[in-house]
Amino acid sequence: MSGISVTTLRFYDKENIFKPAFRDSENGYRFYTLDQIVTVNFVKTLLFAKVPLKRIAHEREIRTPDSIGKLIDEQYDVLEKQKQLIINAQDILAKRKTLIERGKKAQVGTVQVENWREKSYTIGSPTNWEKGKAFYNPFVTFCKEAKNKGIILSFPIGGIHKSWSNFLEATGEPEYFFSSDVKGQSRVPAGEYLVGYAQGFYGNFGDIPKKMDEFSKKNKLKTIGNVYSLYILDELCISDIDKYVSQIAVMIQREK
Repeated sequence: MSGISVTTLRFYDKENIFKPAFRDSENGYRFYTLDQIVTVNFVKTLLFAKVPLKRIAHEREIRTPDSIGKLIDEQYDVLEKQKQLIINAQDILAKRKTLIERGKKAQVGTVQVENWREKSYTIGSPTNWEKGKAFYNPFVTFCKEAKNKGIILSFPIGGIHKSWSNFLEATGEPEYFFSSDVKGQSRVPAGEYLVGYAQGFYGNFGDIPKKMDEFSKKNKLKTIGNVYSLYILDELCISDIDKYVSQIAVMIQREK
């Protein structure tokens, strides 16, 4: 009636976390009362919630309304934290999958206009690109500050230039790094974007910036605000660094 196997009930008895109402001294059979069905299923829930066996056994010996209430409160808090971690993991996996699918469909070397929905992200501090220093130093700084600023590094990381002209002057040196956190406080506004897809290692966009610039002038498109560069296919799913795929995007306004 409890839906719990005999083997499991024997294990519970052995570990002293749930005992039968009585046991036949002659054949060793365990007997349980109807009111124990609820209790044994609650024990099952506690085990599912990762409450240690010793803790359950201890509570069984000293159980009072206060002690069981305290146990529930403590484990509820643990589950809330675990639930948030699971939600974050789902968000990260969904974001990665979305970018991978986009990368698979991307026509590398092309430029086009796309309609974007609003997107969220978390931005780091301004970068400091020093001549003669390793190119990855600003990124290392971004990673080090991530914990204090609540930046989740498991999301794909991108770069931001504050204007199109700034991007053209130093395409491989973003003024900020960002995490594409779906719950981030910063926003990429919804609207029309000029988007280019490049292939190559980090910071190497080939001739895509030039193509995007020529496309915007030819079609009388005015670039507005930030330029977002993001690697949609990277070391996570590509072993050849020269085949990474990046996406460069800037909001546009059509000139009349």
